[in-house]
Amino acid sequence: MGFRKKSKSPPVLSHEFVIQNHADMVSCLAMVILLGLMFERSDPVNLYQYGPKDVATVFFYLLIAVILHALIQEYILDKMNRRLHLSKTKHSKFNESGQLAAFYLFSFMWGCSILTAEDFATNPTFLWEGYPHTHMV
Repeated sequence: MGFRKKSKSPPVLSHEFVIQNHADMVSCLAMVILLGLMFERSDPVNLYQYGPKDVATVFFYLLIAVILHALIQEYILDKMNRRLHLSKTKHSKFNESGQLAAFYLFSFMWGCSILTAEDFATNPTFLWEGYPHTHMV
């Protein structure tokens, strides 16, 4: 009788462990950041300016991008790859194309939402009126 070996999980903080669990680690960090954003002061009207604190925003968006990348890979592309039975080269190209397609679709939708939310779609002159736009509500 052949006994199957249990697959051991890789050692903690090894390269393989980080590759397998990067989305979980990043999502925990993003949840900690979101927990900190839940509590805000009550000020009358906040006007935001660009500056060095934008690094935190860019870092948070980077975390969200890593999480979305892992979700798309695991729940969409890997399931499609199992059904298609592609070769290793085609598998790699399929994953790359799938991630790029998701990125382009998400960027297009985000751009359209900004254009409609800021009324740039109906009145494009808002782009140059009051330039430079240093304060944001």
